Amino acid sequence: MLRVLIGLLLSWTCSLGYADSASPEALRVCYSQLKGEVESIVSSRANAVFNQLYLRITSGIKSTGLKVDARPLPWKRCAHLIAMGEIDAAVPVVWSPERETWAVYPKLANGQLDSSRRLRRANYDIFVPADSLLQWNGNSFGQATPALWAPVGYKVYEKLRKLKALTLERYGMDDALKMVALKRLDGAVVEANDGEHYISELNLSGKVKRLSVPFSTDDWYLVFSYEFYERYPNSALAIWQASAESGSSQ
Repeated sequence: MLRVLIGLLLSWTCSLGYADSASPEALRVCYSQLKGEVESIVSSRANAVFNQLYLRITSGIKSTGLKVDARPLPWKRCAHLIAMGEIDAAVPVVWSPERETWAVYPKLANGQLDSSRRLRRANYDIFVPADSLLQWNGNSFGQATPALWAPVGYKVYEKLRKLKALTLERYGMDDALKMVALKRLDGAVVEANDGEHYISELNLSGKVKRLSVPFSTDDWYLVFSYEFYERYPNSALAIWQASAESGSSQ
């Protein structure tokens, strides 16, 4: 609670135009990768959508005069380092009450999330075998509860767990979609563009289909560690403005 109050106070201070007493030389920013071993994830496969997002973020950071120290890390490691203040920022991050205990999101004066400073709005869809009869109406599945995969630590992972629809198997995204194609997994919940990209790259077209109703729709944000935000509130504000989906924020 104290951190939330500090964040609100700093947001108000920034709005008054107060400058940071100093500026960092570089922003240490981590982003999650989805291929490889569970404990050590490194992806060599390019994703056009993420690459465009990454270029916009790094361009936005550089426009504020900072260098970019980008580090691909497994999501849980990235989150841990943010909480410890050993990393300054992370992308892309979906909001949750738990994540707000260790990360600072862009906020309005009333304390609500500032969606004008989001990076992107993303759909997380359910990818299933091409002949699957699985149904999802936006709130629940059909008669049978499936066992679905999602990246560990993601918000959709927790949502599947609460629905008792989460598989106990651990895969990277490549292997998860391959298991779906082989009908050894009921399905996988994946960001829509990620899923389509991987299906194309893995030659799984015709073997895997996407259900029409998204499993979840969430805004992606660049978040800062509390340590960075408390030291450099105006640098954080400038980066949010420069890297926002809208191109600028008022």
